[in-house]
Amino acid sequence: MPAPVVHTSSSSKQEPEPSKAAAYLDQAKDGSRIYISYALEVLKSPLAAAQRTGSEQLVNGVISIVLFTLLIPLLVYIMIGSNGRNLIEYSIGRSPFTEIVLKPWFWLLVLTGLSAVYTAGAVKLSSSSNVHIKEVIARYGTLLVPFIALMMISSLLISMGTSLGSMLLIIGLVGAYFTVPALIITGYFNQAGRGNMDVLYSILLVYAALLVTNMLIGRSLMSMIVNGLGF
Repeated sequence: MPAPVVHTSSSSKQEPEPSKAAAYLDQAKDGSRIYISYALEVLKSPLAAAQRTGSEQLVNGVISIVLFTLLIPLLVYIMIGSNGRNLIEYSIGRSPFTEIVLKPWFWLLVLTGLSAVYTAGAVKLSSSSNVHIKEVIARYGTLLVPFIALMMISSLLISMGTSLGSMLLIIGLVGAYFTVPALIITGYFNQAGRGNMDVLYSILLVYAALLVTNMLIGRSLMSMIVNGLGF
């Protein structure tokens, strides 16, 4: 009598795929928990947390920068409303999410990244600290955490239809780009002592660099938003 033929299932070959997906999901959950814990700790005392922040918090700092720059165009997207988004899509024939959120988000990332670079340069000029740019980026992201919380409150108020939400958006946007560099520069000055340039002049130098950068990038950013709005 011939031996029975045993059919091997191909599902056993596909078992690693679900396990990989589960591993990635677990890593994402762990990363989210770590960042939330980090953000809650920062919110208790932002300045003190920034003073303690080193380059080991670079990943969390980058996440903060990404979240902050994403929330700004998202809030504009929410403010327009569903009727406005439908009208924009009909007018330009393209996805309003791409035009209003994704493209401006890229330019805001560039602007914020350059702001961190300018701040690192100002720190080296105004203090005797031999700081690495990774540490400055980490501190920059740490000090953005309160503004991220402000943006989230703003999004809630905007969705409720109150004008206070748009005011908080402006406060968060202006406050972040003007407050964070100044706090980082003065923080390193207090820790390491005076460098080759006065702190006030180094802060003004960062503001001037941001102004020039905003004039260059801002044109592209505003044109994207205006085109995205269908004007």
